[in-house]
Amino acid sequence: MTATEPTPTTEEPHPEAQRPGLIGMIDRFDAAWNAHDVDLVMNFFAADAMVKLVPPLVSGETGEYTGQEQIRGFVEKFMPGFHVESSDHEMTSGDAITWLSRVSADGHGAARRDG
Repeated sequence: MTATEPTPTTEEPHPEAQRPGLIGMIDRFDAAWNAHDVDLVMNFFAADAMVKLVPPLVSGETGEYTGQEQIRGFVEKFMPGFHVESSDHEMTSGDAITWLSRVSADGHGAARRDG
């Protein structure tokens, strides 16, 4: 997945959102979700981006979303009531990062995912 830096907002970011580099980008991505700002979340995705959730959040779906249109549909579906908290960020090699995210959304239950 290719990520781009989003347009800044006027909302006060979480203190960890001030961290530099790729880990800071993850913090800003989480902050965009927690602000329930679909357009800000979408600014993180290139036109040819692909999102793959393993396992899928919804039973019977593939958990794969390719391109802006499919990703926006996924984001809009899960945005209401959504909250994410990421932790345990670790640079593994080069520009690869692993992290743990705990996500919840009213009406969608809670899920625990490795990033």
